[in-house]
Amino acid sequence: MPYAALVVGLIQAIPEISDEIKSLLAPIQEGRAPTEAEWEAAKAAADQANEAVQAG
Repeated sequence: MPYAALVVGLIQAIPEISDEIKSLLAPIQEGRAPTEAEWEAAKAAADQANEAVQAG
């Protein structure tokens, strides 16, 4: 896959990646660890973003 397509895919995934980070920062800022459900949601979102990047 051309590098340009990977970069474009990554740029397009930035909103999802940002949302993942925010969802994991929220519980940390509340002084607690993320719940299992929060971790699973973040991992699922990361998998979707990764698939989007890989697809170009």
